[in-house]
Amino acid sequence: MYASIEEQGLSIKLYNRFKRAGLNKVNRFSTYPFEKLTNPELIELIENYAVYDESGTDSIEELGCSDELYQALKNQGVQTISIDMEKLNLQKLNKKNLVEILKEFGDFSR
Repeated sequence: MYASIEEQGLSIKLYNRFKRAGLNKVNRFSTYPFEKLTNPELIELIENYAVYDESGTDSIEELGCSDELYQALKNQGVQTISIDMEKLNLQKLNKKNLVEILKEFGDFSR
């Protein structure tokens, strides 16, 4: 059984957005068009649901991300996923980069 969104401690704004969209379980979050979320909402989801140690690769060169995200990661000194991504300042990334990170590393299988 998947966790309900009531148990997740989401911000009121994000909780209400998902409820209005009919997303009552965490495993449904990935069906939401992340591009519609604000940067603070994207950051909240990344901070709560991104898993960096199970990506299958450790080097950002092997990640296969966009050139823009790759450069943004390099600019912040990120070289390895399992270690450096936790230190990433998400506030410095644009919406497109945040969406890409969430799609790549978001784990909504709870």
